[in-house]
Amino acid sequence: VLDIAFLNKSEFACSTSVVSHDSAGRTIMVWDFNSGAIMSNQIFLERYTCPSLKLNSSDCSFIAQTNGDYIVSFSSHRPYKMKNKRYMGHKVSGFGIECDISPDGQYIASGDTKGDVYFYNYADATVVNKMTVKPDVATNRLKWHPILSSTLAVATYDGQIHVWKVFLVVVGQHSKEANMQSGSMVREGHKDKPGLSDRIETLEGHGALERENPGGSD
Repeated sequence: VLDIAFLNKSEFACSTSVVSHDSAGRTIMVWDFNSGAIMSNQIFLERYTCPSLKLNSSDCSFIAQTNGDYIVSFSSHRPYKMKNKRYMGHKVSGFGIECDISPDGQYIASGDTKGDVYFYNYADATVVNKMTVKPDVATNRLKWHPILSSTLAVATYDGQIHVWKVFLVVVGQHSKEANMQSGSMVREGHKDKPGLSDRIETLEGHGALERENPGGSD
């Protein structure tokens, strides 16, 4: 099992490392918590493992990071239909890259093998922003603070944890741009460029993780 996400009080989804040449039916499975019965194992039929699952409680959906270098979203209600959008731009390449959803449900953040964090608009899957945490060191784990919505913790493959202040503001209803803000003031020099962020702290002393097989096991 690569990751688990509760969809509601009685159901949870899990992603596994099992991908065969004949079927990808067990890549993501939904279980009933009370009975232990499988509710569905035909959710994601593409032959990539999914190292990260996250629930968007404001949208009745959940997302899955795939080792095909994209994120997909699904309904969190039966039949757990996959939505017709992909969040693409970052690279996964078997590093177990994690994704997360902002507390307000508007943005997706994803790590990347090249040391970046990509930010996507949840509604239309466009890239809102990208920031570099540590060049050429995979950002394999990240987590948005559940209350302080501008705080993001990012772990890199060399065992460091970086804490950032992130301010994302979409300009216009359909704009792909974002401005960096501090309180209500837009910082000068960033008005025409997607921007964020201030590093708060870097923590060291954590061991690096093993790289996984992006195609799962046969």
